[in-house]
Amino acid sequence: MAAAARRARFVYEFVLRSAVDIETSTAQDRLRRTLTGERPSDDAAFVKPSAVAARQGRIYVTDTANHVVVVFDVPRRRLFRFGVREPGTLRKPVALALDGQGRVYVADAARREVLVYDALGLWLSTIAGTTSLPDPRVAVSREGDRVYVIDRADNDNDGQRVLVFDAAGAKLAEIGRRGSGPGEFNVPLQGAIGPDGTLYVLDAGNFRVQAFDREGRFLRAFGAAGNALGQLARPRGLAVDDEGNVYVTDASFGNFQVFDAAGRLLLAVGRAGASDRRAASVCRSASPPTRRAASTWSISSSPRSRSTGASNRPARLHPDARGTLLAEPGSRWGGSR
Repeated sequence: MAAAARRARFVYEFVLRSAVDIETSTAQDRLRRTLTGERPSDDAAFVKPSAVAARQGRIYVTDTANHVVVVFDVPRRRLFRFGVREPGTLRKPVALALDGQGRVYVADAARREVLVYDALGLWLSTIAGTTSLPDPRVAVSREGDRVYVIDRADNDNDGQRVLVFDAAGAKLAEIGRRGSGPGEFNVPLQGAIGPDGTLYVLDAGNFRVQAFDREGRFLRAFGAAGNALGQLARPRGLAVDDEGNVYVTDASFGNFQVFDAAGRLLLAVGRAGASDRRAASVCRSASPPTRRAASTWSISSSPRSRSTGASNRPARLHPDARGTLLAEPGSRWGGSR
């Protein structure tokens, strides 16, 4: 228990919804609003968020309705968007990933391509060889030398696999095929890379997470169908932190569960509410300017809440020092920590 007490649990911190949540007002701004009655706009920054990723204080959110990536730039206290100019115009950005240099990799389901941008949204390149994939997802190594494109396919398609590309866009390998055995997939939804280069794939149709080494060799799998702690019902999002812990969101439970690299359950955070039952995506980010603490961002793509007025927002959770809640796999899931 001493070791467990040194670990972190999570406490709710705040919600990101609009530019007001990060922008600061100057004395001149406050005077102008006092004289004119003007109020800052609290309009939602996105309509239909699909994925979220964060690094160095920037939180990136794909918006499939507005065909852009929305960026909450916390250090600069501003909000901006990209994906509106050729040749990097987005049509349906459904997933994104960041490498260690801050480059942004966006999977576009309408273009059937993965587009690469710098941290401020300047288009750099497009990964060739993905146009045959109807609904790609993306993961990238910390070094940026391996780009993993997940072919989630559909129920009538046997393509379900992971394509591996190098930084120049050359295809290196394919991982997996449709099935339920080790290394096989049934609707792979997301991928994420651990600090040691391990590829984790959310194999949603098989209710599990699978792990592979850099060469694509199967290592292990964890998770099973069910409503007990450590099990999965409608898994939707996947992320890995700098310590190798694996985060899985579940739309049925309205939560995310945290596993260690071996697949042991450490913690479950959140529960489904009456009007907030879909947890779509989750990411982990080191908090600037130091790396002493980390933040978890998750997207809730629910209808607007009548009680709070909150809708379609990434919520931030951060660790305190009270120790991790350890849960025994197989315990009945009650929907809370």
